[in-house]
Parts: sequence; structure tokens; C-alpha cells
Amino acid sequence: MAGSSRVGGDLTARVGKEENVRVSEGAVIAGQKNIRVNVPKQRPSPYLTASFYIWQAVRVLGLFITGLVVFKMIPSLMQSGTASGSEWLKAGGVGFMTLVAVPVASIILAVTFIGFPIALITLILYLIACYLAKIVVAEFVGRSVMKNSGAVSLLVGLLLVILAVNLPWIGTLINFLLILLGLGAIALSVYRNVARRHAPAF
Repeated sequence: MAGSSRVGGDLTARVGKEENVRVSEGAVIAGQKNIRVNVPKQRPSPYLTASFYIWQAVRVLGLFITGLVVFKMIPSLMQSGTASGSEWLKAGGVGFMTLVAVPVASIILAVTFIGFPIALITLILYLIACYLAKIVVAEFVGRSVMKNSGAVSLLVGLLLVILAVNLPWIGTLINFLLILLGLGAIALSVYRNVARRHAPAF
């Protein structure tokens, strides 16, 4: 408040810090000076809430059921996890290109009326592949840990993957990398299946 100011009643101020309120020596306050400091509400850690673990359990269950159905329908996706370290590195590169190129190509196709249905179908398949990406990686992780392939190894892999993506600070980065690896593995698996079907028979 300026030095010549006069407040006929009470002065009430809500501030982040009490020192932010300055009253000059010449200012007159007839009533009381009430300075209220707004203390920001601290959000509780999600790791301390029951809803977090319930949601993660539902998430694992959804991924587990989806994985069982997809691997039953498309067994070749399970074989995409048998690759060596260099193959997974290749999958990461392919996954990055797929992650960037498919949406761009869909937008270009959507500009034309004829290409819009193709763009829509491509985008839907792209989103499905992104969802399946972590399942493919989880199947490989579970099979590596359990030394066999099946429902139990898939569940173990999913638990480890969900645990990793929920780690503080680095969970988001791990989630992104898993999507790249899984998306690349799916793209390579599809490419190999198409190439195998069109390979000339001798």
C-alpha cells in the first residue's frame, strides 16, 4: 500500500508468501490487518492410494487377456521376441520410423477423399499396434525369465513391464522405449510374414 492510502475497515490479503504484502509507514488501516497465506495443497502420491493399484491390476488383466487372444490368433507375434540383441536394436529403429511415418502418411492420405478410408484404417491399425507393443515385449521378457512360453510367462512379463513403466522419474522414458521396441518387432514380424508368403517356391 502507498504511503497516503487509507483503509476504513479491515485489510484482508491472500498471498503466496506473507512478505509479499507491504504496508507503507504512512498508510492507515482503521480495522485489522488479516494476511492469509495460501498454502498449496499437496497431492498425495499415487503410490499411496488404493485406486492406483486397482487400476494397475485392471490394466494388467486387460493386457493379459488381449495377449492370450492375439498370440492365439497370430502365433508369429510371439516369435518376434526370439530375436537377439542386435535384432531388438533393429526393432527399435524400425519402431521409431513407424511411430513417426504412419501418422504422417495417414494425414497425407486423409487430405484426398479417396484416400481417407485407407488413412482411417491405417490409423486404427497403428493405434492397435501401439497398444500391442508392450504385450509383445512383455511376452519376450516373461519367456526369458521363466525359460518357457505360455500364459504364466506372459503374466510375469506384463507384471515386470507395468512395474517398469510406473517407476518414478524414468517410467515415462521406459514406456516410450518399450513402445518403440514392440512396435518395431510387430512391423518386422508383419514384413517377414508378407515376404515369406510372396517368396518364390523352388
